[in-house]
Amino acid sequence: MKPLVAYVLCSLPGLCALSWMVVREEWSVAHGRELVLDTRPVDPMSLFSGRYATVNFAIDLALSEVPGPVPRPLPGTRVYTWLEQRGEWWVPVRVTLEKPADPAAPFVRGEFQYGDSIHYNATRFYIPHEGRDPAQASRDKGGVQARVSVDDSGRVRLVDLIVEGQPYQQWSRSKL
Repeated sequence: MKPLVAYVLCSLPGLCALSWMVVREEWSVAHGRELVLDTRPVDPMSLFSGRYATVNFAIDLALSEVPGPVPRPLPGTRVYTWLEQRGEWWVPVRVTLEKPADPAAPFVRGEFQYGDSIHYNATRFYIPHEGRDPAQASRDKGGVQARVSVDDSGRVRLVDLIVEGQPYQQWSRSKL
């Protein structure tokens, strides 16, 4: 077999897998349900990973804070948090181990962590080099909320931050 053909055949599975990961992420953002979640204070940045803000959703809560009966799974177990819109953003109303059967029911998929908390895997918001740190946002002017996209399986993708009532880019430009 010619070396070029062998190289192409060996590279093709990896290229297909990489393409699938990109398409799946973009599909989730483009076709998912858009929700606005309140956040807890954001963590500024990491020296090793570049400029990003770690966004802690207000729904990243302890199971003791969830109303109603709550399962006590092992750490690493997938859980589903049902949401309800109250005011400007969505809040947790129930946690189950089973995915909701109703496709219209708003829910997010998370993972039970050690201790008593649920974690959702969409917590990094990368800040442009010239952008401002959203941790400086004033709570009395609206603080920071997260605009997320949730696909049919409940996977959360961070789309944008809403800082003091404005999309991040607009807020950052207005403060420079």
